[in-house]
This record gives sequence, structure tokens and C-alpha cells, in this order.
Amino acid sequence: MGRRILSVALAAMMAFSLTACGGSKTGAVTAAEDTTAAGSASGTTAETSAAPGSEAGKPVKIMFVNYGTQGDASISDIVVDALKDFCGRTGSEYNVYDCNSDASLLTPAMLDICGSGDYDLVITGYYNMLEGAEEAAAKYPDQKILLYDTEADYTDGKNANVRSVSSKQNECAFLAGALAALLTESDAELANPDKTVGYVGAAENTAILDFLVGYIEGVNYVDSSINVLYSFVGNWSDTAKAKELGLMQFQQGADVSFSVCGAAGLGVAEAAKQADAYNIGVDYDVAGSIKTTNPDTAEHVVTSAVKDFYTIMMKELDSIDAGTIQWGSHTEYDYAGGGCQLVDNEYFEKEVPQEVKDQYYAITEKLAAGEIKVGTAIGASQEEIDQYKAEAAPF
Repeated sequence: MGRRILSVALAAMMAFSLTACGGSKTGAVTAAEDTTAAGSASGTTAETSAAPGSEAGKPVKIMFVNYGTQGDASISDIVVDALKDFCGRTGSEYNVYDCNSDASLLTPAMLDICGSGDYDLVITGYYNMLEGAEEAAAKYPDQKILLYDTEADYTDGKNANVRSVSSKQNECAFLAGALAALLTESDAELANPDKTVGYVGAAENTAILDFLVGYIEGVNYVDSSINVLYSFVGNWSDTAKAKELGLMQFQQGADVSFSVCGAAGLGVAEAAKQADAYNIGVDYDVAGSIKTTNPDTAEHVVTSAVKDFYTIMMKELDSIDAGTIQWGSHTEYDYAGGGCQLVDNEYFEKEVPQEVKDQYYAITEKLAAGEIKVGTAIGASQEEIDQYKAEAAPF
């Protein structure tokens, strides 16, 4: 779609009158308790202020430029949940523009929406949206932009009208790896004697590799002799391919597989059901979301690793409401600061033996206390990434 056609489509969409959106949070992951954000805020031009065109405590107009599609079982759905609750409480208004993962729309959408002057705040997320967000921020310096799950470049005073937040996904993955290792060595009902676990990622990019690095370190923290099999689907939506990869891992002796491939991860959950094994989901409470429509599969999703962007976004939106947000800065929320967690739900309680729970909780306490430092793929060289991969086995 060309720029002119996109502009017409956006104009038509924006012609609808916005209404205050409220209601209770509908996401499967329960919001964590409010905790102080961990990690330092970077940026050389941090500015504390309310969104432009608004005063602290006054309702704001928000546009969420969604990389994907609402209802695609991604972090974006959790962001929408936070927006619903924030707007319902403050009388603010929001709307959503779905880019449907169409790369040709990303930058034009950000430029058109930021250039419209209709919104006090524009929200978007993921590294895919970063280029368009930074281009829009430079062209429209009065437009405030909130980025999630990526980090803007604040060097030399750039992006002074942007605030970015992220979660330490490697720490979340570390916990998934530790739990997988504890399960495979336990007397859990579906554990086998092979001491092998799996990992199914989406595309082989920095974020997915960061999950892999954390997962491998979590497994090794428990027992470095455990085999880790890893595979990549190549995208976020091919459930059939993800199921095939999951089944191959289970056939090679894995009894737990961690799926970090968005909606495609449901294929790994199906593979776990077919192989009578365990799956660890990602981004949202996978088992909780399918327990009504697919209860047999839900029984095999022992937990999910979530970057808690409901809590993170509520913190950021509340700081906008209070007029205390730090523009031109970034914060990375870690496990101790409520940035990530493994879901503790009915399936975790039922499927994980108490001895494993006790060992797992002891590890979480050490991670929260800073006694465990988890490696990361972010900023790592290819040689360093290859060293991590060498500790596992591609499949």
C-alpha cells in the first residue's frame, strides 16, 4: 500500500469519534503488585512533563500503533488491556491502528499518525517499529512517543520526546530453563530419564536469541549435563511448523520444550499433548487462554514465561498522568522490579512436584537478590552467540 493510500485509510479511521474506554483487564496474566522499577534510565536529555496538550491529571488522547493484529496472542494484547484499565480510570481515550505485521505500513503509519497532531501520546512497540518511531520523533518533536519492548537511541540529545521501556527477557527465559531442567530430572508424571529439554524460537533475531541464551543458562545453572535442543520456526504464525519441530524434539528425548514463537507456539503445545510431554509458553498465560476451548492441550502447558508489560505500561501511563514521566530516557525492568515472571496457575500447581517448586522458588529468590547474573544476546558478538549455541544442539 502506498503512502497516499495509507493516509486516506488512516484519515477514514481517525474520523470516528473516540470514546473513553474502560472495563476490567481481560488479559490472562494477572497484573503483578506495583514494585519499583529496576534498572537505570539512560538518556542525556531527560525531561519530566505531562504529555503535550494535557496537564497532569487530565485525560489524554492516545493512539496505539500496533505492529501486529489485535487478538494475535502477543504482548500487544496485554498493552491494550493496560490501556483499557488506564482509560477507564482516568477518562482518557485510546484507539488502535493495526499494522498486521506489514512492513510497508510501519514507518508511514507512524509518520501519518504523529503528523496528524490529534494525539497527546502515541504508543508503539518492538524493534520492528523502532525505525519508524525514531523518524517520526525527529520530524515531529512535539509529539510524545512511548515505546515498549525496544530501546530508542538517546545519544547526542536524540529522541528527547520519546520514552522507551523493556523487560529483561533473558531473566524470564533463565527461570524457564531452570524449571525445565528441574522437571526433566524430577519424578514428575511426564518426565523421562533422558535429561533433554527443547526450545522452539520464532525467527533467529536478537530478541529470540536473548531468550535462548537465558534458557541455556537456566538449564546449566541446574545441571550443565542436560541436553538442550533448539529450533527456529522462521516466523510467529506457522503453528504446523512449530508442532513439527516440537514433535521432533520430543522424539529425540526432550520431555519439556519452551516455545518462544508467538501464536505459532500453540503448535508446540499441541505437540506436547501428542507426545505426552510438557510445554512452557511465552508472553501470556497460554494454558489459561485455551483451557476452555482446548482443555486437553492446556494440561500440558505447565507455565508460561511472561514479560509483564501490563504492570510496566500501567507504571508508565500512571507517570504520564502524574506528570512525572522521564522523556528522553529508557528503563529496563528486571525480574526483581516486576518486569517478568513465570505464571503460577492451576497447571503449575498441579503438574510441578512440590520438591521442584521448592528448588525453583529458591532460584527465584537468588535471582531477585542479584545473586545470579544472566547472560544476554543483546550487544553480544556473533562469536559470543555461537559459544552459547555450542552449549546446545540445533535441531
